[in-house]
Amino acid sequence: MNIKKLPEHPRLMLTKQRINSLKTYLQNDQEFQKEFEKFHNQCEKIMKEPISIRELDGDKRKRMLRTSRDVLRKIMFLGTYDNVKSTPEYQERVIAEMLSAADFVDWHEQHFLDTAEMTAALALGYDWYYDVLTEAQKNKISSAIIEKGLQKSNAKSNDWWIKGDNNWNQVCHCGMVLGALAVFEDDPTLANQMIDRAEKYIHTGLESYAPDGIYKEGATYWGYGTSFTVLMTACLDSALGQDWNIIDYEGFKESFDFVFHTSMLPSKRAFSFADSGGSSQSLPQLMWLGSKTADKRYCQMSEYSQKYLGSYPRMYPISIIYYEPCKMSELNIPLTWHGKGEVELSMARTSWDNSAIFIGIKAGRTEGISHGHMDIGSFVFDMQGEQWATDLGSEKEIYDSTMGGVWATHQESTRWNFFRVNSLSHNTLSIGGALQRVAGVNPIIEVTDDPNNMSTTIDMAPTYIGQAESIIRKIAIIDKQYIVIEDKYKGIATNQNLTWNMATQAKIELKDNNKKATLSIGEKKIYAEIVSPVEASFSIASAKPKTSVENQNKGYLMLQAEIQAPVKDGALKIVFKEK
Repeated sequence: MNIKKLPEHPRLMLTKQRINSLKTYLQNDQEFQKEFEKFHNQCEKIMKEPISIRELDGDKRKRMLRTSRDVLRKIMFLGTYDNVKSTPEYQERVIAEMLSAADFVDWHEQHFLDTAEMTAALALGYDWYYDVLTEAQKNKISSAIIEKGLQKSNAKSNDWWIKGDNNWNQVCHCGMVLGALAVFEDDPTLANQMIDRAEKYIHTGLESYAPDGIYKEGATYWGYGTSFTVLMTACLDSALGQDWNIIDYEGFKESFDFVFHTSMLPSKRAFSFADSGGSSQSLPQLMWLGSKTADKRYCQMSEYSQKYLGSYPRMYPISIIYYEPCKMSELNIPLTWHGKGEVELSMARTSWDNSAIFIGIKAGRTEGISHGHMDIGSFVFDMQGEQWATDLGSEKEIYDSTMGGVWATHQESTRWNFFRVNSLSHNTLSIGGALQRVAGVNPIIEVTDDPNNMSTTIDMAPTYIGQAESIIRKIAIIDKQYIVIEDKYKGIATNQNLTWNMATQAKIELKDNNKKATLSIGEKKIYAEIVSPVEASFSIASAKPKTSVENQNKGYLMLQAEIQAPVKDGALKIVFKEK
């Protein structure tokens, strides 16, 4: 881009114009006043925390990421509040956090996410407090951003993310761009290089949103990668007046609908898949999108997520900075959502109340999916405000492993040795106890959006190649009252059993010759029944893995339905009802 000059500080989101707008809202907008007071309460909690120090986590694979995230959270919360409503002690604390981090021996470039987040944190603080920092403080912080952040990104050992196709690409380019925009005047050549490189290669991280907005690493990683893309886009906008048209990338805008549907479940848990976590997340990024596009629906969705969950993630200040007034009327959002891509998803619910029935299912491909699990056909569902069929989540031992191959996704990958990520732990089928096959695409072949018959059908034959001729799975919510899961199968080898699996945190009681099951969470109960075939029966299995180093999955059980060999061509149909 060959940038010659940038606007005066502050130029990263909290420009003087934006600050004045927020001050006006604080005077005149009752909803903003209420939210700003809650924001203040969170800031007060932060002030009770100690100043961050350089700490490495991980038994085998060391990371400084928690420290970097803490510094970013503190600077964003305290800095945003102080710039809108002057609070000297917050200003002093932000400066103290920056000076402490600037004194770290390094920002742990060996795990470059650590470096990227710390660079972003100090870039924001440096920009927002440029006018009050002493020259010595400016020099120290600017030098740290350049020497411990920007320059380290040029090391060949750290540069794989530059052209990467996952969240690392988004987070690391963001950190370097924010650093470059903050200290531009101190090294224009290096700053231009950082910005030009991001403009050239950010597309490789954004291509995974296409075509329909599904983030293949799951909602948690959407929150990670997309938050930093939002930060970068917002700062490019405020500093340069243009943002490379990132919002127009195929599927990017649609991904905000994807994450809302996967995060706002009646149980306040998430429709998790891949290494995504099971907790729902507030979505402050949607306020930015609503502000940028003037589509108040996204502002409304952001407010809904905040009121529904009441959580304050480190990116929460985005919803303060880009606040736009919108009345919280009834959500006008469809009850179903379907998306194609490398990962395919389908979700349906009976309403947006917390008593609604919800079900979601995953299809698509396994091989080549970053953070992917062997989970084709896996489903989750909610009833009575509880999640009854759930996903166990990521395996901590993989993240801490120094063993080669744990991030590979080919059939022989050591990744599939871990119970939580292979198909035996997921809410899908197994034939003869074998794992699913990772090659091929397992598409959604039919969806219906009729409120009385919301259904999705997927072709799972590719994932059972060599194990069965055909397997078709259909999930449905019927008459807004009950769930049906039906698997039609053909050509299963005569010496192989067919096992249907569902992970749950419910207590399970089997009845009627193991044809029925009562599931209970506290005082709440639902009822499962095998409708067909007559030879199928329920059983209860442990969710404990074979090794002691893996997550032991305490509190989980497996509800299984099994058909003993030989398995005749037919259909396994299971119904879940609230009464």
